[in-house]
Amino acid sequence: MNLQRLQDLLGPEVHAVRAMPNTPASIGRGISVACANKRVTAVQRKTAGALLAAVGAVAWVDSEAQIDAVTAISGSGPAYVFYLVECLAAAGETLGLTPELAMTLARETVSGAGEMLHRQGEPASVLRANVTSPGGTTAAALDVLMGPRATGHANSVNSSPCIFFAPLAKAGTNAYSSSPQRKGPMAGKSDPEEKIIKAALRLAAKQGWTGLALADIAKSARVSLPALSKHFSSKTRILAAYGRRIDAEVLQAAADETLSGEAARDRLFDVLMLRFDALAPEKAALKRIAADLRRDPLAAAPLARPMLQSMNWMLEAAGIDSSGIAGALRVRGLALVWASAFRVWLDDGEDQSKTMAELDKRLRQGEEFLAGISRFNARRRSTFQKDAAQA
Repeated sequence: MNLQRLQDLLGPEVHAVRAMPNTPASIGRGISVACANKRVTAVQRKTAGALLAAVGAVAWVDSEAQIDAVTAISGSGPAYVFYLVECLAAAGETLGLTPELAMTLARETVSGAGEMLHRQGEPASVLRANVTSPGGTTAAALDVLMGPRATGHANSVNSSPCIFFAPLAKAGTNAYSSSPQRKGPMAGKSDPEEKIIKAALRLAAKQGWTGLALADIAKSARVSLPALSKHFSSKTRILAAYGRRIDAEVLQAAADETLSGEAARDRLFDVLMLRFDALAPEKAALKRIAADLRRDPLAAAPLARPMLQSMNWMLEAAGIDSSGIAGALRVRGLALVWASAFRVWLDDGEDQSKTMAELDKRLRQGEEFLAGISRFNARRRSTFQKDAAQA
């Protein structure tokens, strides 16, 4: 049932969200992709996301047409994986294994490989290449599965498995939709800075930040150290660049939201939750980095200025003036609010309930503090004017 059908049934004024979950939601490991109609507010979208997060990961699409592709990939995806298990088990039986052992091997292999994808954060192509020895049995099998038209070699991260999944691609455009899917804005190759930032965060999630060398980051990003030096002079500069990219993502997301009808505190709450959403893919890395920087204040100090700049942009995204003395006070106050909520977020669950509670509490306190300052200044001006009149 699409959004238009919901509006036909419930009325044109309805605030509606359409979601496509999948069966792993039954064990809390599903993924739901949602799309909202234009009447859904940022707060309602956040509430819907929190409800869906109770059964797994959550993603949003702006175009309802993309739900067709989502259905082909994640909605039907578990069936493809289960069929893969059936095929592996059947192959094991053909090679002489007992049905029980063949099914155990297939089931544990697929679930273990899935857990590696979930925990390690490496691209599937890299994990595949790590398993594939040149000229070995795995490479020979993959060459068959990937088809003669696949590019590269089975042990290369640049190999293309698209031939093997051609029927799935066809299902995504034909079986579920009459129109082909367009490539997203990130469909092209990543730029060098993005590769370096992603490599730094990937390594930080695995081994921490303190002992991480720029040479390690360059190697993981597949760039030379001289090439890395053209973009970044230190690990701090890499983190600052990551922060700027998060700023840009939040500013774009906030521009797409309808925040104008909300109170200032509510707008700021929504913007900061958008920031947490943008940070979520790198949460494991940020947790390790934050822990290391707490033990090394000198390394953390240069990040104070980029953080204040980010908070300046968050205020502006919420439609709150950040200029002048009052603006500077707001920026620094918001930095304290963010730091407190960020610490909670690092250990919070996927529903982010503790983070939202902490953020709401700190924003209320900040609002009361600024209101107190305003009343104090008003009394000072009144007293000054009264004394001047008497003089």
